[in-house]
Amino acid sequence: MDSHPYWRDLSIPEEQDKAQADPHNFEMVECYSTDNNVGANGHEGTDIKAPAGTPVYAAADGKVQTWRLSGMTTMIVLKHCLGGAWDEAHQCVDGRQWYTTYMHIVTNKDLLFENLDVAQGTQVGTIYDQSINSHLHFETGLDSRSYTNFVNPWGRDEAPWLGCMWLDQSICVNPNPDYKRMALYTTSERLFIKQGEADPIEIFDAQALKQISLRGDRIVVMDAMNRLLVNDGLGWKMLAENITDFQISNTRIAILDQNGNLLVKEDLNGEWTLQAERVRMFSISDHRLGYITESGDLFIKQDELNNEWTLVVQNVFAFQLNNNRVAVVDSQGVLFANEGLLSAEWEQMAEGVKAFQLTDVRLGILNMNDNLLVKEGNLRAEWLTLAENVRWFQLADYRILMQEADGAFKLKDGNLYQAWSDIGFAELKLAILNGGVPAFTR
Repeated sequence: MDSHPYWRDLSIPEEQDKAQADPHNFEMVECYSTDNNVGANGHEGTDIKAPAGTPVYAAADGKVQTWRLSGMTTMIVLKHCLGGAWDEAHQCVDGRQWYTTYMHIVTNKDLLFENLDVAQGTQVGTIYDQSINSHLHFETGLDSRSYTNFVNPWGRDEAPWLGCMWLDQSICVNPNPDYKRMALYTTSERLFIKQGEADPIEIFDAQALKQISLRGDRIVVMDAMNRLLVNDGLGWKMLAENITDFQISNTRIAILDQNGNLLVKEDLNGEWTLQAERVRMFSISDHRLGYITESGDLFIKQDELNNEWTLVVQNVFAFQLNNNRVAVVDSQGVLFANEGLLSAEWEQMAEGVKAFQLTDVRLGILNMNDNLLVKEGNLRAEWLTLAENVRWFQLADYRILMQEADGAFKLKDGNLYQAWSDIGFAELKLAILNGGVPAFTR
């Protein structure tokens, strides 16, 4: 970025501009416009620096829409039918049509047929050789490629999503009904579910709860008698007794019983399957399951529950995983993370970690001074201190929930630079967002 002049949004702090310029795990992306103005003349995509010859893959299932084969601006454009299906005339029915553009590539000639089906992960080409400036121009937009339809990743511009920040565009286009769902548990042991701006709805028979988790339309709790109960809108159902901990993902529920056995089920009406014994700590996602032994060995299995365990790393004190990332803390409180393959290189994230949580796009920690720090996108991104004197926190989607030292709960919704807002609910003992929770090391 320092090797030549680049455009940046002067209306926001430079740190924020740079943070938005690296939304995922790329070596470098650039933000510029043809005339130093945001808008129709602005740069319509994300430039991802990569060596010449680097493979480029389709970001989602789709069809070939168009292509260009001349000069450095060679490209292929795919169209995608989100939430619907293609009809016989190759029109998107009951969904929203989007496109993705892959520019500055040597295009895969086998794909140059209009409306050819292309599966996610198909190689569409390789990076064109531009010497030290070799990069992929990646672009998304609505319907078909034009300068009025693109979604500029830097946020507010003259594209269709005026006022809708890049981070939240998936919500703007295909609203997730679970987004902004929150459980509120009062000091008088009353449980409420709040959905968006609607008034909270009370969930009855929810006294003496020790732990609460929300996923989709499910409410899963552990009560004072160490029973696991689920409510999916049809009342409470007991799933297990004599448990010490539980976790849920979109498709799985896992428990640790009082004997240290890890059991998992993928169907509420199915049977529990024993996955491991003498478990000290566990973590689950839809496609991964992991646990730490009493001696600190971390084992993880991927995809099917009957697959073999892989010893990933040793001397682990605490850990957490999702479908793409794993974070571990050693006995000294040092946090490491990797992403992609389980064999990927570990990168040191922070020292003196009291609690941590990872998501697909964020990593948050509570340090020994009770400061809440979060980094976004690239694991190599800088930490931002978001709050001090924090007792507890949670990351979910692009929301951050925290509990201050005095017990008050506050919420940050959107990018990391949004202001905190009060929950505004009387006698609040606990608040939980729809998603995972942090792991504590102390």
